[in-house]
Parts: sequence; structure tokens; C-alpha cells
Amino acid sequence: MAAAAGERPPPAAAYGLAAVPPRERIADKAAQLVELAPVDSGADGAVRGSIHPVAGRYTPHVYLACEDGPAYRFVRQIAESLMGSVWLATRCRLDAAANVLVDEVPAARVVIKRSFVDLVRRGVDKSGRTVREDPLHELRVLTYLTGKHSNIASLLGAYTDARPTVRAEEREMFAVLEFCEGGDLFDHITATEGAEANRFSEDKIRSVFTDMCSAVVAMHGWGIIHRDLSPENVLLDAAGRAKICDPGQAIDRWAVGPGPIPGDRDVLGKNHFRAPELAALKPHDEKCDVYSLGVILFLLFFLGMQPPPPEVIASGQLFQDVDHYRRSGWASRSAKDLMYRMTAHDPRRRPSMLQVLASEWMAPAAGILGFPDQRSMVEAAKGNLDAGAAVCSGLARMRGGVVTGPSRAAGAVAAASSPATDPRRSAAPSVSSASSSRGGAMHGSAMDDDDDIFM
Repeated sequence: MAAAAGERPPPAAAYGLAAVPPRERIADKAAQLVELAPVDSGADGAVRGSIHPVAGRYTPHVYLACEDGPAYRFVRQIAESLMGSVWLATRCRLDAAANVLVDEVPAARVVIKRSFVDLVRRGVDKSGRTVREDPLHELRVLTYLTGKHSNIASLLGAYTDARPTVRAEEREMFAVLEFCEGGDLFDHITATEGAEANRFSEDKIRSVFTDMCSAVVAMHGWGIIHRDLSPENVLLDAAGRAKICDPGQAIDRWAVGPGPIPGDRDVLGKNHFRAPELAALKPHDEKCDVYSLGVILFLLFFLGMQPPPPEVIASGQLFQDVDHYRRSGWASRSAKDLMYRMTAHDPRRRPSMLQVLASEWMAPAAGILGFPDQRSMVEAAKGNLDAGAAVCSGLARMRGGVVTGPSRAAGAVAAASSPATDPRRSAAPSVSSASSSRGGAMHGSAMDDDDDIFM
């Protein structure tokens, strides 16, 4: 399998990837699981797998060879999932001269979600129980969001199992995802064991929370409402930056149009973190994400304390246990005020994401995101909010829908979009903050015209 100097032929070509039957092709690209014999590592210590057969007894390495070029070596399973498993893997390169796959150095680690195609199609878990989880929907959302914001975890590839002899019920799909070395936020919170000595500093909390807000505002501006925000769905990279992940329950605002999102048939989100309107299967909007962020902020400050039940929060007793255990001093007045408003039972009394950015406690967030001051940060987000609202309203008009409520820039999209183009590409908002911005482009969620941003 010779290759010209400098060329890197697709590793999958070495294994003769079979054509996947159309009915079983669940992702656009194909990949194949292969077992390769380990061979001696070079001076760099990188693991090598021989493409050629090797005599003798050995434990093979398992690789995912992809038709578009990449190959990954499975390192270990890190979790079970409802429809499969989750693995840590490392990216490999093809050494064509030696006919081996070699781990990239330094290690380029990824996460690979493996799901059984049959279970995905039937919407059931491994026990046969009907579940809400939809890996295909998650892939569609991730494909759309990838690359749009640095605080949203990226999808690196999606593949259908192309093994020629695998039985239909054993065929898998593979989602290759960005690996975040710091793990999820839930693990960081539980590791503190609720001890005062292990508290996060207010600056650290604000930095992580700013990352989350920046990502959520971006998602809202691009027309996506997450609806399942929780510490388990926030990852931390090696530098401690937060990244939102797992948008499997997200909804496309632009497909629905302006106004409330109809109540779902199933209860979305996780206990303690889901907004009351989601729990009641009622119409909702972007403010359901605001509620979840408010509860996460509560946990970041008060660590091991379980958030109060929604009915307690609704009665205005968010800090009931905090006061009882004399932890009120663990958070500043402005932080507690923000938490209290973000977890309001009535979404009409909840701040918009813009108002969260404009709150007193979030004033230092401007510096974190690279803006000269808080007002310019909010104005940048608001400008993109208006552009996103214009896209949503314009698409509703093109579909013949009725636009409810005013939109400051509603007419702009009519000229910018046409049915022959992808409106998410042609008319999507894109405004960057300062060149050194950690948050990247700021995108906003809808806010009523009569709202006062700075409260």
C-alpha cells in the first residue's frame, strides 16, 4: 500500500470498506471496526497496530477506520449509554511505508459514542424500553452547531458501521466527539464533598458561568433551545473552560417560528434543573434554559447542597436550606439576587439571557469575553439577537406562518433569504466581540421590546 511522499491515504482504504445497504446507512459516512496486532512502539512510545497479519498470540487493538480518512484506536470504555456505550479513543495516522496505524503524538484524544442502529431506529434502549433519547436528533443539532462557538462541544464525525458480515441487530453508528480533559461539571462539584475549604472562588464560578452563558446565548441566537442544561451536560477542557454538550432534547426555534414553543409530549430535562413549564408540559421558550442555568449557579456556590424542589423555589424559598446551614455568606448579594430571579417559577418574571448578561454580578464577564465594558457586551449580544429574530420571523413569513409580536429587524431576512438557499447559512447572525474574545461571536435570545436590559 505504497503512498507518495507527504500523502496520507485514507486508512479505511486498507480494509476494503464494504458498501452499507441503504436501509442500514444511518450516517452519511461509513466506518469499519478492525482489530490489528500490536507491534513494537518506536522511540516516541506511540502505540502501533499492524495492518498486515502477525503470527503468534496477542491481544489486538480495536480501531475505527473511517472512509473519509481518520482512524481512531479505542482506549477504554468510559460509560454505558441507553443504546450502546461511550469510549475514550485516540486519533491515529497511517504510516504507509510500515503498514501500521500509529497514535498521533501528542495524543489527540476523542470520545466515541457507539449506538446500535436497530435500537436507534426503534427508539428503545438495550432492555427494549421506549426512551426519549434520539441519537440522530443529537447528531443533527451537533452538526449544525459545531464550529459556531468555542464554548459548545464539537462533533468531529458521524459514521455508519460498514462491517460486511455484521448482523443487522449488531450494526452500530459512531459519533466522534470532542474530548474535554477536565470531565463534566458534576464531577467537579461532587469532588468538593460540600466542604467549605473546597469552595470554588467567586471569580472561578463567574468564569465558568460566563462560558455557559456565552454558549447558551449563542445557541439561542442560532435558533436552538437546549432544554436539558445540567452539570452533567457541561464539560471542562484542560484550561478549565466550560463547553455545553448533549443537545439531544434541543428544539429548533426557527422551525417552530416566533412565540411560545408548544408543550412537549414528554417531560424534558433532569430533576431539579428542568424549568417548571417543562415539567408541566406547557408552552415554553428560551427562558427554560435561563432557569436551568440559575440552578447550576446555585450548585456552583453551595456545592453539596441539593437544589430545593421546584415547589419550594416557587414559594420564594430558594435559600431556605442555605440559611438553615449558615452558608448564606458563601455567595455575594448580587449573585444571590441573580439566582433568585433566574429561578422564578413564572417565566414572565425570569430575566432573558440578555438581562442575565446585564446583571450586576455579571459586570466582570465583559472582561472575560474580551469586551471593553458590560454595555458593549450586551449590545453585541442584542445586535445578534435582533438578527436571529429576523431570520426566525422571515422564515415564518416564507412558510406562510403568522408572526406574533414585533421584531425590530423582521424585514431584513426577506431580502437576505430565499427558499433555494439554506437560511441558516445565508442569513444567520455573525458578529464577533473583541479580537481577543474568549467567548467568540455573541448571539442572543429573544427579549420583549419593552424590557429594560439593565436591571
